[in-house]
Formats: sequence, C-alpha cells, structure tokens
Amino acid sequence: MSVGVHNLSSATTGEEQLKQCVESIECIQTCLSCIRKGKMSFERSVLKGNGHCKSRCLECITQQAVCQSCKEIGHKFVHPTLRACDECLEEGVECVKVVSLAWIMDSESKNKNSRQTLSQNQRDNEQPNRAATTEMLTAFPDAVHVAKKWQGIIC
Repeated sequence: MSVGVHNLSSATTGEEQLKQCVESIECIQTCLSCIRKGKMSFERSVLKGNGHCKSRCLECITQQAVCQSCKEIGHKFVHPTLRACDECLEEGVECVKVVSLAWIMDSESKNKNSRQTLSQNQRDNEQPNRAATTEMLTAFPDAVHVAKKWQGIIC
C-alpha cells in the first residue's frame, strides 16, 4: 500500500530525508483506535501528526526483553511496531495498526545515503528509540530506476 510521495529539494541531506521517513512511519503506525478518537488530524486525506499512539518502552528496547512493569500491564512484545498501544491496553480493546515494512525510493545519492544510514542505525542500535520505529523496515530502490541502471550496464 503506497502511503505517500515526498519530493524533497536537492539540498535535502540523506539524514534529513531519513528523519522525515521516520516521522511518516510514526504517523502510519498509529492504531485505528487512536485515529478514530481524533488523535491524528487529516489534511487532504493524509494523516498528519506526531505519532500519538505510544507503545514503546526504552527499558524493553535496551534489554531486548519485555520488562516486568510492561508484562504487568499486558505487553507481550519488545518492538513498538508489534506492541499494543498503552491506551488500548488500559481500555482493554484490541489494538489494530499498520506496520511499515518497506520504504521504496529512487536512486539519487541522498536516497542511497539515507538507505545506508538506516541500515547502519539498525545494525548499531545507537539510537534505540529511533531504531525501534524502523526495526522492521527495509529500504529498497524503486524498480524503474534499477531497471534503467541495469539496462545501461547490459547495453
């Protein structure tokens, strides 16, 4: 499911682009209950906001195991993308949300840089809170640009 197109200026760095991607992912991964309650706004049918749906625990992420306090309130997963949001747990309702698995971009150098930065952040886990948002995400170049590149190599 395609969820957006971001045409950024050539002055945008790979790190800035990755930051925008992470912000978009946080919006996309907002649960249905939080969206229905109006915690996210819509602008021309596009979700806007800063990810009001909270489901992360830095202690769980750092330890790579569900901590005791999270177990007590019903969390079963470490990764925020798989956890029910805190509000749904408190209300005892099923937490339904989308998980972002792929980020597809053209082959500009800033995109390659952001793809490499994402992979490096996931490997190093230096920013556990940010990495937790993108832990299941894989960045891919778009098929059209890959085909053009290979066509030039083969011909």
